[in-house]
Amino acid sequence: MFSASIQEKGLVYNYFIDEQIPQHVVGDPDRLQQIFINLISNAIKFTSEGGIEVSAGIVWVDEERKFYKLSFTIKDSGIGIPKDKIGTIFERFEQLEQGAQRQHGGTGLGLTIVKNLVERMGGSISVYSHVNEGSEFNFTCILEKAEKIEEAVNSDLAATYSFENYKVLVVEDNKANQVLIKHIFSKHDLSPRIIDNGQEAVNLLRKETFDLVLMDIQMPVMDGYTAIAILRTELYLKTPVIAMTAYVSEGEVQKCLQAGFSDYMAKPVDEELLVQKWPFI
Repeated sequence: MFSASIQEKGLVYNYFIDEQIPQHVVGDPDRLQQIFINLISNAIKFTSEGGIEVSAGIVWVDEERKFYKLSFTIKDSGIGIPKDKIGTIFERFEQLEQGAQRQHGGTGLGLTIVKNLVERMGGSISVYSHVNEGSEFNFTCILEKAEKIEEAVNSDLAATYSFENYKVLVVEDNKANQVLIKHIFSKHDLSPRIIDNGQEAVNLLRKETFDLVLMDIQMPVMDGYTAIAILRTELYLKTPVIAMTAYVSEGEVQKCLQAGFSDYMAKPVDEELLVQKWPFI
């Protein structure tokens, strides 16, 4: 998923998995994948030389209740995080200083989402960093021991459905989520158009048509709610627009639908659910 960007920047990528970690555990692969995508994506984004190292180990094993506490580390040799930002790096809307933000792009909600997902899996996350010496993110999670191994069976729909010849627009500022969505669609013969904010979406949709639009709610420049209002009331756009949000609640869902979105999807985006949304077009 990240090989092209790693090769493009000439970085080294290494990983180490403790041999004591079992091959199969019971947990939420989508949450774990989203955490890794965000952290590795940030590591690549803020590293111009050297490389990225990912490792995994066991903290403890509860044989009686059949639980593992695992520890994961993503280490880079990038620009590092200023000391005065370390304490707030996981807070909503926290960004690096303006110079780094202009050069690399802000971290946005990525680390907030990561912290939320880690805590939902019974773990915690921390960071150790020095400016110009790189950063090391460490997180833990608690997973169940797999008593019976079953081969994962992909949905026939998700495995065989092709989106070839469809035009899809993805409006999402988080680079990690862009990578994930692009990766999912590539498995179904489609290369989506990806842009960063609602203003770009409005400008593009004034002159170009798409079969489906996936739009994040929280974005810089223009958020999803402002954009959908313009698309529906000024452009009279009939194209299905699906909202993407990391903070799903009954109130948020109703707000999305009342604002003019055709439907909503929780982040991290689930491949099978994304395919199920396809009847919209």
